[in-house]
Amino acid sequence: MMVEFQPPLVACVVSAGNFSFAALRRTKACVIALPAVALTSKVVAVGKFARFGLTATPAERAPPPLIAERFANLECVVVDTRLVDRYNLFVLKVVKV
Repeated sequence: MMVEFQPPLVACVVSAGNFSFAALRRTKACVIALPAVALTSKVVAVGKFARFGLTATPAERAPPPLIAERFANLECVVVDTRLVDRYNLFVLKVVKV
């Protein structure tokens, strides 16, 4: 029996005052970059890729760029916004790893 692969879902809470919040609402897509341990201090402070020596590369399935120096990138699309107004919670579907 073959089981159809279902892309994983990710719940993501984003501050309403954050640039990412407005971008998620507007584009309905995002990239979640999982850093290697050596990049964690940069990722916490990141605002602009070049300022922190990170390289933006085009994603295949989501408009936001990937980070070349990452451990992994998850390209996601927003699939449910019913909890955004109440909890700032977006439900995302991973469309490419």
